[in-house]
Amino acid sequence: MVETVSKISETGYITYVVVDLDKDSKRSIYKVKTVEPFTNQKPKVLGVLRKSNEGYYHLTVDETTYTGTSYYVLSKGIVLNKDGHSFTYVSIDEPSKTFPLPPGYKLAPRQKGDASETRHLMMLKHIGNSKTFGIPSKGEHDYDLSLISIDNGTITSTIKMRLDGKGKRDRFKHLTNSFYLYATERGPVTISLEDDYKRLVLRNLYTKQKKIVHERKAGIAFVKAGINDEDKVWVKAADGLKDKYIDNVLDLL
Repeated sequence: MVETVSKISETGYITYVVVDLDKDSKRSIYKVKTVEPFTNQKPKVLGVLRKSNEGYYHLTVDETTYTGTSYYVLSKGIVLNKDGHSFTYVSIDEPSKTFPLPPGYKLAPRQKGDASETRHLMMLKHIGNSKTFGIPSKGEHDYDLSLISIDNGTITSTIKMRLDGKGKRDRFKHLTNSFYLYATERGPVTISLEDDYKRLVLRNLYTKQKKIVHERKAGIAFVKAGINDEDKVWVKAADGLKDKYIDNVLDLL
């Protein structure tokens, strides 16, 4: 039985986790497999994942074991997240890497894009309740959203985000509609709703270019983005009673 499957991206691979039975212990084990679909190649077992009674995941790869409190599958591998401390990236075609997380940060529970392709993971640091005229908000919270490289563990960019919701689940749901991360031929780019929902900002994580692509003093209610078949990154943002549509934001950098 397939437990989880990675996103489909331009890498051409997918990684998935299959539940199996360990004949010796009679306990469930999880085989992590990577395959290139639509080819004659057989799936390759990346490692075996086991869950302890304490809730930790132990991934064994070539007699080496990595531990985490949760995991994410990427198109060409898997990330073991040791919550608030470090993460390990295990890939089908790269050496395994472990990097510490900066103080106060945790990997976002829902990642955007495929880190095997964008080469970045999202981290969040809770700053506190948002303030208006010095008065703390009950429902809005300020976060530092940082992109950490899976190649060298450095922070490429940090974005000030304001997320709405009394509970974490609501805030992370808000995040999915106010931040986007894509791999493009020009490098990984982010699209984020910032400055109290008034500005839509585009960044190239490799070149450090930054551009405000849309702003509205009264605020932007929602943002949608995506990549079309021509590899163009499009954006649609609420602009009062009508929507602002940008066919390819990359042309604005």
